[in-house]
Amino acid sequence: MRVATLGALQAALPGAVLALALGLMTLPGEFVFDDVHAVVENDRVASLQSIPGYFTENYWGEFTNGGLYRPLTLTLFTLQHALFGGESATGYHFVNALLYAACTALVGMIAFRLGAAQSIASAVGLVFAACPIHVEAYAPVVGLSELGAGLMALVLLYTQLGAGFSQRFGVAQEDPAPVRRAVGAGVLLLVALFFKESALAILVPVIAGHIVARQKARRLAAESAGSETSWLRQHLPTYVALMLACAVWGGLRAHALEGPTDEIGVLNNVLSERTGAARVAGGLEVSARYCGKLMLPWPLSADYSYPALVPTESLTAPLALTGGALWLLLGVATLVLLLRGRAAAVACCLFGAALLPVSNVLFPIGTIFAERLLYMPSVGACLALALAATSLRKPNPRVVAAALVLIAGVGAVFSLLRIPQWRTELALAESIVVAQKLSAKGHEKFGWELFQDSLREDFTGDAQQQKRRASRHLERSIVLHEEHNNAYLNLGIVYGDLGKHWKMYDLATKFLEREPNSLDGHALLATAHLKLDQPKNAISTAAIGIDLLPQHPRLHRLHQIRGRAHFQMRNYEAAARDLQIAVAANAADVSTFLLYLPALVHSGNRATAIRAIDAALATAPAASHYPLMRREFPALLNNRGLLLAEAGEYERALADYTRALGFLPGFSKARQNRVESLLRLGRVGEAEADVQLLRQSLGAADVDKWYGEVRHRIPLPTD
Repeated sequence: MRVATLGALQAALPGAVLALALGLMTLPGEFVFDDVHAVVENDRVASLQSIPGYFTENYWGEFTNGGLYRPLTLTLFTLQHALFGGESATGYHFVNALLYAACTALVGMIAFRLGAAQSIASAVGLVFAACPIHVEAYAPVVGLSELGAGLMALVLLYTQLGAGFSQRFGVAQEDPAPVRRAVGAGVLLLVALFFKESALAILVPVIAGHIVARQKARRLAAESAGSETSWLRQHLPTYVALMLACAVWGGLRAHALEGPTDEIGVLNNVLSERTGAARVAGGLEVSARYCGKLMLPWPLSADYSYPALVPTESLTAPLALTGGALWLLLGVATLVLLLRGRAAAVACCLFGAALLPVSNVLFPIGTIFAERLLYMPSVGACLALALAATSLRKPNPRVVAAALVLIAGVGAVFSLLRIPQWRTELALAESIVVAQKLSAKGHEKFGWELFQDSLREDFTGDAQQQKRRASRHLERSIVLHEEHNNAYLNLGIVYGDLGKHWKMYDLATKFLEREPNSLDGHALLATAHLKLDQPKNAISTAAIGIDLLPQHPRLHRLHQIRGRAHFQMRNYEAAARDLQIAVAANAADVSTFLLYLPALVHSGNRATAIRAIDAALATAPAASHYPLMRREFPALLNNRGLLLAEAGEYERALADYTRALGFLPGFSKARQNRVESLLRLGRVGEAEADVQLLRQSLGAADVDKWYGEVRHRIPLPTD
């Protein structure tokens, strides 16, 4: 047994090393796509106290209704957040790299345990590690669910094969501790299911492994009828434990997902709108496409949604017939292999059991096609490849292994080309548009990311040209799918930034016609009114949204817009009330905070304004992003100085102006205010020194004119 274990570890090592190396290439990557909702914008993962609740809540929390239940994935996100924080994704990617390496190691070990030659098992491990379709499983942070479920499921399969396979001879042995093994199997399955529901598919190859072991035992040992009971007694505790694990998971999942769930929709999966033969035909085509993508994994895309992929509705269409033939061939081959006690049956069962639920043949799922869903089926395909290569009489196994290593090398090159596309949202969105030119979601995502890119401080290109380019992709998204509401919303925002305010208004109106209860729609329409200089309409639109959605977690957006409209109409008290709500909900919104201050001042609440600045200044130096950007720190000091000066507290005001200039020496407004406070305090010499500095930066003529006005307003004792 020690020799077999050593051989399995040797078979696992090459693939694990390559998988880890590729996984580490993702470390520079940011949070992308679903990572943002799952980690960055998910308040739950910021607190360890949230962990117990994950087992009674759906995966997305309030972001969407039901659909997914993955408590251990969220638990690991929370633990990682405690270790790495929520700003950089590097630590999260490192964990994914380790998990991917461990999964790859198990592929090599299972191949060896099933009977593959060690050299071929090692080579197939390399093939698995290098497969480009796996990039979608380990490059994004949310791939943790796929990797965690896969790892636990493969550990379960490996240990169960150990119960029925003696070293490499396929002879069934009596398990000395069936109950202990059964408990371990139940725990492994439950943990896997808590990562992702797809782990349920591992039950089929586990049972197949037991059947194969039994068939080999009958053939090789010619057991008596009495041994039948012994074999059944050996595995019965395992099956009971596995059923209990499924029952516990199923009960918790049903409780967590009770209530209405969001519709899948045509955009995500056109097959969700089909029934009967039309859906089955589409599912068969998807099955064929999955097999094709597994054999030729390029080009790759993070999105295949409508109308990029619209499967056939006819059972007689070529791709539907191909998919049907593949399933028939797989079923017949699996049955024959099981009856003959061939280990390849385990590989076939794993491939089929993992692929069938995601193919949409049995039922529609949340997406029509996704490369990450090939992760577990590819394990079965690699195991089958290893066993098929080992069974070849010619050429020599080492020659076959060398050919597989060459295939792995090619795959690694394509993986290295694919990994950078997952490093940023913009790069990933662009890769979708390149690979799937008809993807409405792809064009919408790319357009929005282009717009966001144009707003970044470090953007060096033509911002207006970038925004116009963004609008074209968003317009293309609407042409491809008129019901893609996010495209209307985002295009409206871009139009507003481009000054196309009436187009913004039209899109907001169309969006609200489709989603009348949308906070984003009311916010867009209210903003359009504001940009069209219609503050009364902006106030009424925001009020409708506030009354309609009083419990919405992002209601502060409507208060912010209504506050701006009130400020524009000089209703300063009403503006201050709305802006206070917005600031309390989102202290990082600097522009709203800086509008809140004058609203307070104009409404006569100078003391409140000073307290608000005091609170902001107390935390601003400690963090560069929350609650206020560090670059706004001097402006806050200057504003507080002005308020203190109005109250006659010139010494305190002078201290604030001086501190602001310490952060930003070129802050001319603060220096001018400092001059006035110095004059009020009779410190003429210091004031004159500051005036000289202002002459150098603003020009002597302008400064002299301003200083003359100040001297006239603030007469000195000698005057």
